Amino acid sequence: MRERSSHVRKVDLYPGVREADKQANSPLEPPASPKWRVANPAQLKSEASELAELSSAIPAQIERVNLGQIPKDLGDQLKRIEKLARRLRSEVLP
Repeated sequence: MRERSSHVRKVDLYPGVREADKQANSPLEPPASPKWRVANPAQLKSEASELAELSSAIPAQIERVNLGQIPKDLGDQLKRIEKLARRLRSEVLP
């Protein structure tokens, strides 16, 4: 019969655990500061006025929808309004 060695080799079942423990105990980096972009005032004003113009036309077109007449360009105008609003929001807010 073969004798077993008294030396038992420890097998690391989860090799990433040790590395995670090392990283968890390391000092934290300071939080990243928000980077403010300088918006082009003329472009913002132009896009805001286009947004206002498109938005002002929507109530009249919705009245036509209520009468059963769907304006051909209503979907395109609503998409453009969404795009302009999203762009203005991203430029003004970080």
